[in-house]
Amino acid sequence: MRIIIISIAVFILSLPVFADEITNQGSMSLPYQVRIDFFQKGNLFKNSSFEEWNGNHPVFWEAKEINKGKGITGKAVLFDKRDNSWSELVSKFITVIPGNYFLKAKIKMENVIPPKGQKVGDILKVQLVHYDENKKVIEWKDGYRSKPFDWSDKNMPFKFFDSIKEFKWSEVRFATDFYPFETGDIPDNTKYVQFIFKYKGLGKIWIDDFVSLQKANLCVI
Repeated sequence: MRIIIISIAVFILSLPVFADEITNQGSMSLPYQVRIDFFQKGNLFKNSSFEEWNGNHPVFWEAKEINKGKGITGKAVLFDKRDNSWSELVSKFITVIPGNYFLKAKIKMENVIPPKGQKVGDILKVQLVHYDENKKVIEWKDGYRSKPFDWSDKNMPFKFFDSIKEFKWSEVRFATDFYPFETGDIPDNTKYVQFIFKYKGLGKIWIDDFVSLQKANLCVI
């Protein structure tokens, strides 16, 4: 019996150990009312429906090579690409507490065509980048990989398509395919996040009623 117990103990100790920074329990140490108040803020993005513009970019956002388009109601951000240079939409820094978050938007696409040999995921990047209190990018590690990996990529809904001829207005919840971690988890030492949407290639992409970034539920705040 002792041999069996020792064998089980050795097996457990040999399992991969996940780094502390990929946990999301830190907010439980915050006062209850602080967590409730943060949850009740709802969407953390300002001007999320892109109705306010300052020249060639939406207010509270930075942008490169985008256009003002027609949305479901009112205005939208339009990526109208005909080359392989990156166009991008970047949010301001957003203050967060650790936990699990929804990240979603309404998307429309027409004739999105990657270069030969590539997938839509190669030309469409959706990222939620995590920063510490000094606004330094947080690198994540785990027991499966020998070096830090990019946890920010959330383009899984479109990642493996060869092309997209038409995608009508739909709400899309951005997600990652980095098993085994839960999509939307934000590590304990995160103080800020920044949303980045990048696109290159051929075709058009509209974004409207964007981005809803909010606490998923009360259980993990």
